[in-house]
Amino acid sequence: MGQAGTKLVGTNGVDVLSLVGSSNVEVGNLEITDGSDCVYGHSNASARCTDGGGWATAGLYASASHNVWLHDLDIHGLAASGIEAGGLTDWTMERIKLNKNGSAGWDGNIGTGGSDSGRITIRDIEIAWNGCGERWQTGEVWACWAQTAGGYGDGMGTTDTGGQWMIEDAFVHHNTSDGIDLRYMDGADTTSVTLRRVYAVANAGNQVKLKGNSLIENSVL
Repeated sequence: MGQAGTKLVGTNGVDVLSLVGSSNVEVGNLEITDGSDCVYGHSNASARCTDGGGWATAGLYASASHNVWLHDLDIHGLAASGIEAGGLTDWTMERIKLNKNGSAGWDGNIGTGGSDSGRITIRDIEIAWNGCGERWQTGEVWACWAQTAGGYGDGMGTTDTGGQWMIEDAFVHHNTSDGIDLRYMDGADTTSVTLRRVYAVANAGNQVKLKGNSLIENSVL
């Protein structure tokens, strides 16, 4: 992974970056986090975020977004999701870390208009310890929770979606639910998922879920 570059620290429950309605965008060389240990909506009051304070909801929020290149991003320690994004067309993500976010690494369920299309290409990514909080001063994992306690915990999950997904060179581990959940693919002839060199291990749910036209090569699940 390249240099993290500038560090963005969200506060007061914001989404640190918004790509709503944005197209033809490059975002790179950033560390995105917040300055709080808390986890949004946690069932344990001692871990739950309160109004105001040094926490941010998501590192990046996107919808109705086309032709985007994300690269060299370290997104960690957000109160809810590292990335919350749906309704995407032709997105490329390279050299990304999505670790220790309180709800999910990438939550694709944004409600209406969340289906993706075109080529969704993801290369050289680590998705780990999502569904857990992060002690912002030390990086320690804490307050892990899953769906049985009212949380979520997928490393990456979508709502109903299309698109041609390709995920290469991914290390997906220790998320509190599924590692990669693409079981909501619409199964259309034009929809596909290719996984190459994916190492998915120690996720508390399924390591990978797929539906429809799928190819898995040289992977350990």
